[in-house]
Amino acid sequence: MSSQGTTRVEDFVFDHPAGLRIHLIDTPGFDDTNKSDTDVLKDIANWLAQSYKRQERLSGILFLHPISLNRITSGALRNLSMFKKLCGEDNFASVVLATTHWDEVNPQVGAAREHQLKTTTGMWEDMIKGGSQYLRHDQHAESAQGILDYMIERRQVFTLAIQHELVEEGASLLTTQAGQRLAADLLATEERHRQDLIKIQKNYEEAQRQRDSGALVQYQRLKRETQLQVDGEKRARLDLQANLDTLKREKQDEIRRNQETTARQMAEISRVRMSHTQDQEQMEGQIRDLQVQLESLGRKNGAQVGEGK
Repeated sequence: MSSQGTTRVEDFVFDHPAGLRIHLIDTPGFDDTNKSDTDVLKDIANWLAQSYKRQERLSGILFLHPISLNRITSGALRNLSMFKKLCGEDNFASVVLATTHWDEVNPQVGAAREHQLKTTTGMWEDMIKGGSQYLRHDQHAESAQGILDYMIERRQVFTLAIQHELVEEGASLLTTQAGQRLAADLLATEERHRQDLIKIQKNYEEAQRQRDSGALVQYQRLKRETQLQVDGEKRARLDLQANLDTLKREKQDEIRRNQETTARQMAEISRVRMSHTQDQEQMEGQIRDLQVQLESLGRKNGAQVGEGK
């Protein structure tokens, strides 16, 4: 799992010199600016569940964290907490925790951040105690190869907590460990925004008494924006009630919509190209006509000059 950058679940396949076919499954983190945490969880959960049903098993997990981050943000903490819930504590020994972007920090600063990650409660301390291996990735091929070799040597198939919950227990996403963790976060954020709405309403009423038209406009805008946030968080919690069949159906619908969008875009590109070709042919025809006219005029002028002699 990547803590930043990746936007969808992707499967990268390559052959290893040891005669193994390696599948690297890259997944987005729960701090994505373009997708909600609920959508990210649904994507990851659906992929993991469907692959499990196809008898495809994981043999190692790599969690990447950029050491260039100057502080542990709430987003990073949430991302890691969700990751732990997806895995389950019994699978910590199959996890490799790796830091990246070492070329962007002073070595001493990086070492201090590394120590914080490894020893702070709520970060990597419990995972390392549970058997997770910590490694550095310094952006060089040798470093990446070393991490991969370690994972291959230690490979052992296992079942993630969320795979067992969704497939074996038939649980809804909401009742999985990861779903419950996310639902609690969403509920807390929703409640915080509801409190904001109460404060905004009080300020709005005060602005009415003061007949402050500028403030009224501002508070009306804030009310609309905050209410939209509350509604979005409520919808996100309801979305977590999806079971495995619902997740699969939603993913199929998403794929179909993307295919339809791509088809429309390709048709538009083809239309523009055809129009451009037609315009170009028309222009070339006009140029040929002008050339004929110029040649005709040249011959006429030449004849007139000859007659003038």
